[in-house]
Amino acid sequence: MKIAIHQPQYMPWVGYFHKMASVDVFVFLDDVQFKKNEWQHRNRIRNAQGWQWLSVPTSYKFPQRIHEVRVKSELEWEKKHLRSLEMCYGKARFFDEYIDAFRRYYLVKRETMSAVAIDSVCLLADLMGIQTRREVSSSYAFEGVSTGRLVSICRHFNADTYL
Repeated sequence: MKIAIHQPQYMPWVGYFHKMASVDVFVFLDDVQFKKNEWQHRNRIRNAQGWQWLSVPTSYKFPQRIHEVRVKSELEWEKKHLRSLEMCYGKARFFDEYIDAFRRYYLVKRETMSAVAIDSVCLLADLMGIQTRREVSSSYAFEGVSTGRLVSICRHFNADTYL
């Protein structure tokens, strides 16, 4: 049984999905400290001028965990992110094939950063055909901190290989 454990990230890079596709169980480690200005709530896309940030606005108080961080949905960031994708990739080869999945994703109002990030990963993984079993650490009561916590998660899922 191979397992990977990773913090949820918003629309992550391709290596994240390679890791997910390489294991039997992928655990979203969402009950650890949120890191402001990291990939947990933002990412970049390409536009005609270079890079453009897509950042999810949050209401964060140190040392909240990822699943405790609230999203500021009143700012309608979802509409802005979708519009950015449409503007930047509207002429891309497979745009029409995939844009409706993103439109459905951005229609849903999510309350926590964990939900936003995990759902973005699941959207992309599903579009890539990755069928790895997915679990969320905050749904369990794992013991330990740091490496001990990872060992606890591995033992719970009977993993013999940690990626």
